[in-house]
Amino acid sequence: MGKVHKVCLFYYTRDSVKTADLVLLPYNYLFDREARSSIDVNWENTILIFDKAHNLESFASDATSFDISALDLAGCIQEVERAAGICSQNSYYAGGADDGGGSQVKLDNIVLLKSIFLRLEEFLDNVPPKGDS
Repeated sequence: MGKVHKVCLFYYTRDSVKTADLVLLPYNYLFDREARSSIDVNWENTILIFDKAHNLESFASDATSFDISALDLAGCIQEVERAAGICSQNSYYAGGADDGGGSQVKLDNIVLLKSIFLRLEEFLDNVPPKGDS
C-alpha cells in the first residue's frame, strides 16, 4: 500500500484510525497515557476485545514496575549528599530559595530525601533473595 500510494504507512494508518470501525493495536497503546492519546481514538462507547487476555495481568505489572539496583540507589544517595553539601554552603539555598517557578529548594527537604533513600536501602537489604523462604 505504501509503495502504491507513495505514503508512509505509519502516518497513513495513524490518520485512518479516526474513521476506522475496527482498530487492532498492542496493549501498550491502552496502558500508556501518551500512546493512548497519540492515536486520537474516541474511547466513548468503545468495545475493547483483548486477544490473549490471560497476559494482561503480567503486562500491567511489567508496565508499572521497575528495577533499581544497589548501585542506582547508592548513586541517588551520593547525589543527595552532594546537593546537601551545596545547599549547606550557600545560604541562598539553605533558607529555601525560590527558583522563580514557585518551587523551593530547602536543605531540610534534601535531608529528608536522603533519609528516605537510606530507609529504602535498609529495607531492600533485608529482603530475602528470590527463591529463599
